Amino acid sequence: MKNIQTLLKNIQINMPFSMLFDTYLDNFVQHGLNPEIGIDAATLERFSNAEFLDVAETLHNHGLITTLHGPYIDLSAGSTDPAVRALTRRRFEQVLDLIPVFKPKSVVYHAGYDAKRYGYFRDVWVENCLEIWTWLANLISEKGSQLMLENVYEKQPEDMLIIFEKLQRHRVGFCLDTGHLTAFGNSDLASWLTCLG
Repeated sequence: MKNIQTLLKNIQINMPFSMLFDTYLDNFVQHGLNPEIGIDAATLERFSNAEFLDVAETLHNHGLITTLHGPYIDLSAGSTDPAVRALTRRRFEQVLDLIPVFKPKSVVYHAGYDAKRYGYFRDVWVENCLEIWTWLANLISEKGSQLMLENVYEKQPEDMLIIFEKLQRHRVGFCLDTGHLTAFGNSDLASWLTCLG
């Protein structure tokens, strides 16, 4: 039993904020589960600061560690469309306001590279996304947390390596999603760990 409790203290369980608020907050508290709180556009539009604060206080009062997962649907930090990048930046700014509330250990975002969509202008995509990730990493760090970039559609770790090399001095971490790696990647786990571990 002690091993399970120790393990649970080091695991974050992903839960959209809306589901945490509407249904599962008591379960997380009762079982001592640390949430990775998913924040999407609908959540940012629906909930008030007071509602975010109420949930955060409940989690903190029970000694639970939080992480946040930022929005990603229809967003692209590396888009060639300035309007898409502006919307992406706006949604990311809204999450910045939640860092003092939840005091997350880290804030996870999808790196977002997909060779099928961005391969033919990869250099431009990298340059555009680096501007946003640098800006975001610095602000998250100033607020006492850490930016983590997660793999999704990246086929191999080299698809993300260039981003991490350029962001090295900004203390950006890597969130390895083994489910995404299995579903979309074509490199094995050992290759990802060797390259980005």
